[in-house]
Amino acid sequence: MLKVIIAPIVGGVIGYITNDLAIKMLFRPRRAIYIGKFHVPFTPGLIPQQKKRIAASIGRVISQQLLNAETMRQTMLSPEVLDRIRTGLMGAAESFADDRRTVREVLGGYVGDERVAGYEKTLTEKGAAFLTDKLVQAHIGASIVETGVQTLRNSLGAAGAFLDEKLSASIRTAVGEKLDAAIRKNGPALLEKEIGHISESMLDKPACEIYAANREKLPGAVEKAAALYESVLAANMDKVLAAVDIEQIVVKKVSSFKAEQLEQMIFGIMKRELKAIVYLGAALGFVMGFINLLF
Repeated sequence: MLKVIIAPIVGGVIGYITNDLAIKMLFRPRRAIYIGKFHVPFTPGLIPQQKKRIAASIGRVISQQLLNAETMRQTMLSPEVLDRIRTGLMGAAESFADDRRTVREVLGGYVGDERVAGYEKTLTEKGAAFLTDKLVQAHIGASIVETGVQTLRNSLGAAGAFLDEKLSASIRTAVGEKLDAAIRKNGPALLEKEIGHISESMLDKPACEIYAANREKLPGAVEKAAALYESVLAANMDKVLAAVDIEQIVVKKVSSFKAEQLEQMIFGIMKRELKAIVYLGAALGFVMGFINLLF
């Protein structure tokens, strides 16, 4: 009778110990052990030994299966996310409804006064250069001359006949080129001055006044911003993920974990399942011990 009781119990204890030991040997020892020059087998444990391969596998699974372009596109362009973006933009705009600080002070609070001044100078210079180029490309000088010649011809009446098309074309070309050259040379400085006045005026206005003047336009502006976000992200998600390289980020992060951290992470995720394996080993050992009594 004692044999009937002891055999299953011994089998259960052996099954419990062997499974528990096998799980521990996945993580320990954490470093290779040597006796002289002899490398002790199964050291370090399987997971510390294969950490780089495991990191590469995790990175590949996450980048290809969990955070691939299609999944990110569906998530980041979902109606819920777009609604949160709209709500966030409206909330940010409405927060300035009673803000008496100037726009310059508001921006300075985010990026610093020096950067605001630098951004203002850069935008003014680039804006002036851009507008100057557009004026020159539009041959504004020739247009001005054409208007002047036409006005002169009309004012002279019959005497204006001497301004035939050939002469008018010569005047347009000669004077127009001079005007375009003058615009190219003097335009940036003149436009910088005017743009500077406008930007200073805008930056020195209270934020609440800017909000009040544009309150009715806010919903449309928010919709345009959300549409811009949606179109840019939809068209460039593959490029964004390629630039970020999620796989390499995960590989580097997991590879940088110490053996203790990796053990804690895996146990934190699968503690209950690993315990179940130990108990299952005990149960199987108990059953096998009882079956051995039958033979």
